[in-house]
Amino acid sequence: MSAAVLLDLGALDPALRLDGHLPECPHRHRPPDGCDWCLWAVEGAGVRDALDVIRDADTLTRDHDRRGGDVSVAWVVATGDLLDARSGEQLGASSPVPSVRELADRLGRLRDDRCRPLRRRLDSATAADGPVERRCLSTAGPLAAAALQRPEHREMRDRLPAPVRDRLDHATSLLSADTQTAGLLPSVEARHWDGLPALRTQTAWSRRRRPDPDRSGTGWSGSDRWDADRQEPGRTGPHEPARPAPGSLEALVVESVIDGVVDELAELGVDLAAASDPVAVPRPPSRTRMSERTRAMSWRIARIDWHLTYLDTGRAGGWPATTSVTPDGTGSVADLVPWTVALAIAEGERAGLVSATHTC
Repeated sequence: MSAAVLLDLGALDPALRLDGHLPECPHRHRPPDGCDWCLWAVEGAGVRDALDVIRDADTLTRDHDRRGGDVSVAWVVATGDLLDARSGEQLGASSPVPSVRELADRLGRLRDDRCRPLRRRLDSATAADGPVERRCLSTAGPLAAAALQRPEHREMRDRLPAPVRDRLDHATSLLSADTQTAGLLPSVEARHWDGLPALRTQTAWSRRRRPDPDRSGTGWSGSDRWDADRQEPGRTGPHEPARPAPGSLEALVVESVIDGVVDELAELGVDLAAASDPVAVPRPPSRTRMSERTRAMSWRIARIDWHLTYLDTGRAGGWPATTSVTPDGTGSVADLVPWTVALAIAEGERAGLVSATHTC
C-alpha cells in the first residue's frame, strides 16, 4: 500500500495529495503500492499522528456544535489534552527527506488551523458562569445538601436560614446522609457522563461504559440506582449501606422515599448556591497526572468525581487558583471554589469517587 493510499492526505486538503512515490524514493521503478521506503519516510515524520489530531479536532468541534455548546467535563478534559499535547510541536522538522519536511510543514499548518476554533470553543465552555461551571453547580448543590446533614458540618449548617435548616432536618428524618448521597450519585453521573465520540488520540475514553441512550442526564428515578447496581454488582463506596434486592418490596419502598428526598435536595441545592462565600480547596503536593495507560485500565470501573476532575483540569475560569507562602518559604496552591462544590468534592471522596485525570 502506498503512502498516498494509506494516509489519504488529499481528503483533508487537495494540496497535500501524494501521487505514487515520494520524489526522493530510491525505488521509483517499483509499483508504489507497498513501498516500505515511502511509508518509512512519512511515518517517521509524525504525519499519521498529525492526521489523528486533525480528525479528533474536527470530531470534538462537531460534538461541541451538536450540543449547542453545552459540553461536559469529559469534553473539556479530552479537548484540553488534545490541544496541550500538540502545543508548539513542529511537525517533521527532523525528517531527512525534503519532500516529507515540506509535506509535514503544510500538514502542521492545517493542524493548527483546525485546532484554533476548537481552542476558542474550549475557552468559551470553561469561562466563568459558562456551561461547564453551570453543569457542575447544578449537581454540586444537592450533594452539598446531603453533606450538610453530617455532624462535621453542623457549624456551617447552623448559619443557614431557618427554612433551609428545617428542610434539611426533614430530609435527615427520612434517610441518612449516606443513603441520600448514594441515591444522588447516579443522577450526578448521568448529568456529567453523556459520552464522547471515538477519538484516535485518546482511546481510554472508549473503555468507559456508554450512557444509556434513553437517559437525558437531567433527571433521575429510584430505579436508576438499582439498574446501576445490576450492571456493577457489589460495587459500593466505603460508607454506603447495604442495599435491598432489586425489585423487592423493600427496594420499592426505599426507591419511593429516595425519589422524594432527591427532589427535595435538588430544590435545596438551588437555595444553597448563594448562601456562603467561596472556599479554598488545597491542591495536594503529591497529586500527579494519570498516564494514558492508567486511565485505560481504571476508567472502565472507576467512579468519577466530575467536580474534582473539572478542578484538576486547571481550566475552570470561575474558580481561580491562589498561592500562599508559609514563613519557612514553602508554597502551597489552593483553588477558590463555590462552597457547594467543595462540599460535593468532600462527599464524593467519602463515597469512593476519584478524579478522571489525577491521582495522589
